[in-house]
Amino acid sequence: MLDTTHLLGFDLETTGLSLADDEPVSYALTWCDNTETRDDYGLVAPTRPIAPEATAKHGITDEQAARDGQPLPEALKRIGNDLVKAGRQGWLLVGMNISFDLSIIDAQLRLHFGRGLYDVGWRGPVLDIYVIDRVFSAPRRGSRQLDALCEFYGVELTDAHNALGDARATVEIARRQLAAYPRIAEMDGSRLIQLQEREHLKWLRNLNDYRREHDGEPIRIPNGWPIDRSQRSS
Repeated sequence: MLDTTHLLGFDLETTGLSLADDEPVSYALTWCDNTETRDDYGLVAPTRPIAPEATAKHGITDEQAARDGQPLPEALKRIGNDLVKAGRQGWLLVGMNISFDLSIIDAQLRLHFGRGLYDVGWRGPVLDIYVIDRVFSAPRRGSRQLDALCEFYGVELTDAHNALGDARATVEIARRQLAAYPRIAEMDGSRLIQLQEREHLKWLRNLNDYRREHDGEPIRIPNGWPIDRSQRSS
């Protein structure tokens, strides 16, 4: 069974949306147990320019990241070590669309150090509040983005699109989901990942069927979850 008393919220803001090429510009790790909450937040100095649309979303400029950010390899090592440590200790890693964040970290760790998260034995456990909401909550219309999930689960969202604000909100939503959907806690980490991977990929395929029927552009289906293995070199 899962340890639902130790949660690690994780979020990145990045230079863009490419899993293979874009880099973190900020990160947040929010450690929560029954007694305290501890935050680790930092800016990162990327090696590539931040896309204007990314800056418009998270507010971090090239100048700010270069001036105040940690060197990218240093930040990657810190994030990777904490994710591996949490997994070994049984902390439940939680995030919003967490495959994006983990796939970027995995790709960058392999680029800079030659080994990704799977290569060093990381296997979770992981809970994606977005995927879990689709699987367990009653069907409903409207957005399931973070602000909408906060409203649905009664969580206050402060400083949206800031990695720390988003990580804190994610932890609070995860707590409410664990209370509302007790079946989650009955699973072990492997079963929880298998459930989320299966249901998320099924949802994406159904969405692509709908888009094709309505002349829409299909979404690329990832190779695996929560890390997209199509981003890994052969």
